[in-house]
Parts: sequence; C-alpha cells; structure tokens
Amino acid sequence: MKKRSIFLIGFMGSGKTTLGKILANRLQWEFIDLDELIIERAGRSIPEIFSEFGEAHFRLLEREALRSLAARSPAVVALGGGAFVSDDNRALVAEQGISIWLDCDLDEILKRLGNDKTRPLYSGKSCDEIEALLVSRIPAYSRADRRLAVTMISVSEAIEALLTFLNHEEHEEHEDF
Repeated sequence: MKKRSIFLIGFMGSGKTTLGKILANRLQWEFIDLDELIIERAGRSIPEIFSEFGEAHFRLLEREALRSLAARSPAVVALGGGAFVSDDNRALVAEQGISIWLDCDLDEILKRLGNDKTRPLYSGKSCDEIEALLVSRIPAYSRADRRLAVTMISVSEAIEALLTFLNHEEHEEHEDF
C-alpha cells in the first residue's frame, strides 16, 4: 500500500473516530481527529467556537487544520461530519490521500448519538432537521474515493473490510466494499 493518509468521512456518529483509532493502531500510523486538532489549536471546544464565532469561522479553522496535515507523515484522519462538504477541503484530502465514506443510516446514527450535547449541529435538533442535514451532505460524501456501508456490520468487520481494501488499493475508483 502506498504511504498516503487515509481520511475517514461521513456523518456524525458513523464511526470515524472509533474505526480511525483502531485502523491507525493496526497500521502503526498516527491517528488524527481533525475536530480534536481544531480544539487544540483554538484553545476552545467546538460548541464554544460555534457559539462565540459561528459556523463559518469553525469551517475556516477546519480548512487550516486540514491544510496543516500535508506536512505530516501519513496518518489515519477522522474528519468532522461537515468537512468533506467543502470543495476546498475535498481537494486538500485528494492531494494528501484517499477518502473513505463510512455510510451509516439515520436510525443507527440517532441510536449512537443518543442525547449527545457536544455536537452543535445535533444538540437540540429534531429528527427531521438531522435527516435534512444528512441528506444535504450525501452528494459530497458520495464523492469519496471509496464507500463502506457500516450500518449492519461490527467494528471488527469494518476494520477487516478497510484493511482488505487498503491492501488492494489499485481497485477501480468509487468501488464500494
């Protein structure tokens, strides 16, 4: 496998951080949660950034953090749920590595997120609002290099599928696995 970063994309609750940490460990690569990098650099939580400066400012910080990864060794990177919506961010990801969409259905996402109050675009929203946000992001997510349906598989099955794909990276673009 070529030494390019692996970017896990998808909606909140799709398993990007959970799978990313395990995958990085298996590959013996660094794991980077882009949201955590933003928090570290900004000195504020994501809800604080949204509250004090707004979503547009958060998206600027997100782009800067993503751009900073180009200077690092290959890593497994979990992007925030909205990061891949930006054309600029998709271009940065394409320059640095491969994108894999962790596709999870809404019912499973809602079950996983429960009453999570730490996500500004989730907390206090209705199921219809969350569904509309998910639907609005699917066109961007579908532009990922690969798609892995994670709704009906275990964490270990998802990791094995990711490793199998990465060992056979020469497969045709946009092939699902």
